[in-house]
Amino acid sequence: MRIRFSIPFSIPFRILPRIPTMLLLALTILLLSSCGSADPADPAPPLTAKTLQELYPGDLTKVDAIEIRSGSTGELKSFTDPANVQQWINQVRDTVFQPDPNQEDRAGFLYAVSLLENKQVKFSFTPNSTGGHYYLYNEQLTNSIRTLFESK
Repeated sequence: MRIRFSIPFSIPFRILPRIPTMLLLALTILLLSSCGSADPADPAPPLTAKTLQELYPGDLTKVDAIEIRSGSTGELKSFTDPANVQQWINQVRDTVFQPDPNQEDRAGFLYAVSLLENKQVKFSFTPNSTGGHYYLYNEQLTNSIRTLFESK
């Protein structure tokens, strides 16, 4: 008794040498189509200048603590006196964060500021960044942060 195996379809022998070339071509097309950029018809909205008050996700008068970390020493200082916290907030609330045209990643910071409500960080920023976006250096804001940091 002889068992015969049959292939449900047959490939003509003249196509066999071309299969690796066709697979390579299909793979190349697949890779190139997956490397496309985001839909150019739906670009991200441009950054605009905003004040700290506009960037803050809530009511700045509810901030009850401020934490500042020095980027040069790593030292962390907390400020919880309600009068001092609100005085500083009132001093910087109208500070304008002007978008930097260069949004490439950076490393390091002078000071990192966290604004807290009920011991929960509500908003963090540095003198030139917040929310993953970069802003032009603001000397006045940096001086306000430095003054508060060095007051303790």
